[in-house]
Amino acid sequence: MQNEAHSVLFGNQQDYYQQPQQQQEQNNDDLQFYSSNAYNNQQVYGSGTTAGFTPPAPQNFYTGNMNTQFEFNDRVTFASIKAAFGTGGYDDEPPLLEELGISFPDIKKKALVVLYPFRRYDNENMGNSDLIGPLIFCLIFGSILLLRGKVHFGYIYGVSSLGSIGVHVILNLMSETHLEPSNTGSILGYCLLPIVILSAVTTFLKPSGLLAIVCCGICLAWSTITATRMFITSLSMKDQVILVAYPILLLYSCFALMAMF
Repeated sequence: MQNEAHSVLFGNQQDYYQQPQQQQEQNNDDLQFYSSNAYNNQQVYGSGTTAGFTPPAPQNFYTGNMNTQFEFNDRVTFASIKAAFGTGGYDDEPPLLEELGISFPDIKKKALVVLYPFRRYDNENMGNSDLIGPLIFCLIFGSILLLRGKVHFGYIYGVSSLGSIGVHVILNLMSETHLEPSNTGSILGYCLLPIVILSAVTTFLKPSGLLAIVCCGICLAWSTITATRMFITSLSMKDQVILVAYPILLLYSCFALMAMF
């Protein structure tokens, strides 16, 4: 009885452990879908027309003469090195200033618009958000003050940045038409040109007394009127001239004080 129980419990133990090995070998046999000689046409399709089927002939998809030689046009030559490190560039390459968006004729045109404050303005004069001209005018302004021993580049940068942000916020709150910050900075920067002229006059001509005050008042009114007319035209705020001119006057007064004292 004990032997029968032992055979019932442990008699098939060897078969139990051999079963996964046999199953694995069977799965490995099932993975062999074709033999290594399956590419032989006589074994796959049979020899000749025994099975009534003739294997299709291999088709040549490439017709004509195929040129297998490749031409490499990116070789390092003297001309390519000269074009890469020189100032001439390639024949079909645009100028560097054009790629950077810098146009000195446009800067000159806008500067002439500012120098004549009573002309009619249009979108062509103020719609382009050009910041290269204002940056040049700020550098010229700081350089002229540097000739007098005044290092005011940090003051110019701080006043112009904070002033542009403040004027931009005030004008957008007062008008239904909104300007981009770059447009506001461009208009204020180009209208700084009369203050730059004032700094040049006080540096080289050195007026004093009443003449200096008159020159300061003329240049300050010049910048304020020009910027105000540009903002009024672009924002359609003809009924709010004083409200627009007041923060602009305060901003340019800071630059006029730098130029005078």
